[in-house]
Amino acid sequence: MKGSFIKNLHKAFLYTIILLAVMAAISFMAIRESNHRAEMIHHTEVVLDELEYFISQLKDAETGVRGYIITSDSRTLDPYNGAYKRTIDSYQKLKLLTGDNPRQQQTLNLLRNIVEQRFKLLSSQINLIKNNQNVPAERIFEGKQVMDQARALITKMQLREKALLEIRTSKWETFRMLTPFLILCITLISAAVSYYFCAQLKKTYYKKAKLQQLIQRESIEKERRIAIIERVADKIAAGDYHIRLQEEDSDLLGSLAISLNRMAISLEYSFNEIKALMAKKDDFIGIAAHELKTPLTSIKAYLQFIGRAKLENNDANKIYPFITKANNQVNRLTEIIKDLLDVARINENQLGLKLDNFSMRMAVLEASEEIFNSIKTHQLFLEGDPDIVVQADKFRIEQVLINLISNAIKYSPNSDRIIVDIKPEQDLVKVSVTDFGIGIPKDNLQYIFQRYFRVEVTSQNYSGMGLGLYISKGIIKRHGGDMGVNSREGEGSTFWFTLPLKHPGA
Repeated sequence: MKGSFIKNLHKAFLYTIILLAVMAAISFMAIRESNHRAEMIHHTEVVLDELEYFISQLKDAETGVRGYIITSDSRTLDPYNGAYKRTIDSYQKLKLLTGDNPRQQQTLNLLRNIVEQRFKLLSSQINLIKNNQNVPAERIFEGKQVMDQARALITKMQLREKALLEIRTSKWETFRMLTPFLILCITLISAAVSYYFCAQLKKTYYKKAKLQQLIQRESIEKERRIAIIERVADKIAAGDYHIRLQEEDSDLLGSLAISLNRMAISLEYSFNEIKALMAKKDDFIGIAAHELKTPLTSIKAYLQFIGRAKLENNDANKIYPFITKANNQVNRLTEIIKDLLDVARINENQLGLKLDNFSMRMAVLEASEEIFNSIKTHQLFLEGDPDIVVQADKFRIEQVLINLISNAIKYSPNSDRIIVDIKPEQDLVKVSVTDFGIGIPKDNLQYIFQRYFRVEVTSQNYSGMGLGLYISKGIIKRHGGDMGVNSREGEGSTFWFTLPLKHPGA
């Protein structure tokens, strides 16, 4: 039934298009032919008007000369003056208008000779009068004969044009009368074809109506069920693994609901296991860091004691470089433990703040002094409004600045400048640290502040545990600010953070 409906629909469309195309073609030809006939009729009328104008110029010239012969008054020559030019211009126009009519062209050539002859006779008559001589009668009769020839040729051309006008008008009328008849026939045929196919389509439509209603009801029900499944899937994707679908139908959507419930159960179990493992790991790291802190403090004290001791044996002095290296490694291990303890405090939301009022210039200079005491490869440029005073934990903000500036130096080995820009934004201050180094791949930007994350491309070439940015963002969040990064691979990075000018907890 579906194939029959589509087939009839295609036939109806095809036949309708064909009939419309035929009707359009006939209408187009009718309109084009009608316009063409109208143009030809207008063209013939223009030729007739121009012939009248041509002969009138000859008559005006003859009339002016006659008056001059009778009165000898030069004012009577006004119609004659310029008549030759006007006659020749009219002749040229007639040549163009009758360019497609060889007989008219031939007659015009004869007419041109007669015009030249006629104006030559008129000019000679004028000269005789000007010389106070009489115009012989035979010249007057000769001019009359020439004028009669001109009138005869003009009349012949007019008759030809009128005959052509009748022919063109007759053809136009015939075509004009035939066109509506053809259009009417095509319209009736189109109506008959349309009626036939409409009847066929109507039969098919009623057969499909009931089926369509059934399909529509099923579709509404399926859409409702799909919407419920989508909402549940969205909640699961957002981390709500406790939600379940109550779906009892045994169709495809029912199977999908069962699979979705199984997935939610599996995800809930896996998430709880991961959460438990993460909690155990954080507890272990916190305990380990606390436990390591005490022996490291003792080791550092022993090393300092040994370093201050005066050894008498010269060979014993060789031990001092190793003591220095050991101190450096202890300091490094101490910093790692501090980071691990900060991570634990941030995870437990127990990062304490000691609020104070200070200028960002002071924080940047003290942070950079600690860094640039040992690094001479880069220069730091301070821009914007660094004298803005904030209320924050100065030690923690310097910790963030040290991390950002150190990273900027570390990841821009082929550059020699770091820019720190400080500017106010409403009730915030925004601090940006810009380097011109290797940049960060676009795919890694969303993970850059996650705990233990390190860019794969740089992790083998640069040391670190991937905790610095996580701790820095935790510190800034604890202050009520935000932190982000703008970077393009190969062009450098800009890490920024914002701080309230007045701490919300103050």
